[in-house]
Amino acid sequence: MGSCATKNQENEVSLPSNPRLQRAYQQYSQIIEITHPLNVNQKYNSYFTLIPDQFVGTGIKKANQYESRLSKEEWQQKRVEFWDSRIEGQDQA
Repeated sequence: MGSCATKNQENEVSLPSNPRLQRAYQQYSQIIEITHPLNVNQKYNSYFTLIPDQFVGTGIKKANQYESRLSKEEWQQKRVEFWDSRIEGQDQA
């Protein structure tokens, strides 16, 4: 299996050598940025505030750090609402 980008020893991302993968990487690299208007995190910005340049986790589990605007009880209710809305065996769009 291949990937769109590889990391060198300094953990910098280098473009793949395959021209098709280079185009894909360049096309999607902007929307991966957390501040891009089309980034999925912008959809939920009413629930949390991102802390710029701060991260939690390492490697594949590395994520942007944030402060929640919802209480623990409100988050639990959101989870219940989400799972109650799922229908087994059917895709939810």
